[in-house]
Amino acid sequence: MAMAPASALLFGVPPFVNGCWLLIPNVGPDFVGIVGVGYGHIPVWNLSLPEFLTSDTYYFQDFHTDGSAKFALVSTQRLAVPTVK
Repeated sequence: MAMAPASALLFGVPPFVNGCWLLIPNVGPDFVGIVGVGYGHIPVWNLSLPEFLTSDTYYFQDFHTDGSAKFALVSTQRLAVPTVK
């Protein structure tokens, strides 16, 4: 979860498949945190936002396995979620 988008190409970074994109920052002031790990074919994350947060757009990205025995991870597209207070 992040408060700004990013764009970084991943090459030679195990366990990610070469050519995947990291579309949210993973460090720095815009990085909020990791939501968690989901299992199954339709994972769900419930996220309660604290009241002190302002109206903003929050960015999410997920990674899933590529289906091989190597347990390599493939990136998804970025999801932008606007919030209104």
